[in-house]
Amino acid sequence: MLSEFSKKRTLLLLLAFSFLLVLWVFVRDQDGSVLSTSVSVFSNYIQTKNEREFKKSLETRYGDFGLYIVDLNTQKEYSFNKNQVFYAASLYKLPIAVATLRQIQTGDLAPYAKVEFLESDHIKGSGTVSDSEYGTFFNVTQLLTKLIRDSDNSAQVMLERTLDRNVITQAFNLSRGANSTFYSINESAPEEIGNYIIKLIGGDYLNGKNKEKLLELMSSTSFDNRISPYLESGIFSHKIGSWPQDGSWHDCGLVQNDKLIVVCLMSKNTTFEEFLKASRSTAEFINSL
Repeated sequence: MLSEFSKKRTLLLLLAFSFLLVLWVFVRDQDGSVLSTSVSVFSNYIQTKNEREFKKSLETRYGDFGLYIVDLNTQKEYSFNKNQVFYAASLYKLPIAVATLRQIQTGDLAPYAKVEFLESDHIKGSGTVSDSEYGTFFNVTQLLTKLIRDSDNSAQVMLERTLDRNVITQAFNLSRGANSTFYSINESAPEEIGNYIIKLIGGDYLNGKNKEKLLELMSSTSFDNRISPYLESGIFSHKIGSWPQDGSWHDCGLVQNDKLIVVCLMSKNTTFEEFLKASRSTAEFINSL
């Protein structure tokens, strides 16, 4: 009869042998397929679990949320209510900025051309241009910077009346669905905005220099308090939108770290506090990818 100690020692030896046998199988598989498959399955399980928990957190938040995320390295998509329509608010300023850079690129607009601030340009809300005296001149580059970094409403109006209307239409049409109302009444969905960013950075409407200029302007703004603070690494070039009248808050852009990830989080019928919680969950999910 084996003593209790001997039984335990025998069990431990069997376990150790089993472990070494499994390890030998992995090692002898010279192309690494067994080990790679095991790691991949585990990784996918964790990612799927995180995705389910993340979507559940959006479902249970107060208000209506829509989300569209694409990992441009793998083309993997993660979404929640991606086609739900929201009032886009200041997301409208992104195509206006694109149109401005396009006209500078084609030589039809000088970057330092002066634009006069008129009484009709005075729009309350974001930005500081409206605090200026009527008759003050701003150059195009200043207006573009204020448009993106401060989401300046008056800068938007001044650029819109300066730009060629056809170029503005072209800029909005970079990624436009058949029933898009982004340009006409400023309503859009997370997938449409996300695809706009994808087409913008992947297409040739803007050259490399102007893409870099736009992304740089979008990387440090007066509204880096939504998704940005919770990202563990990289640069988040983004544009926000706010429309408190119906509880709409948005944050959409491009995360650049060891990956390229497009994200667009939109909301309505909610509070800014709830949107900040959803922003944090979004950033943490991106961190887990």
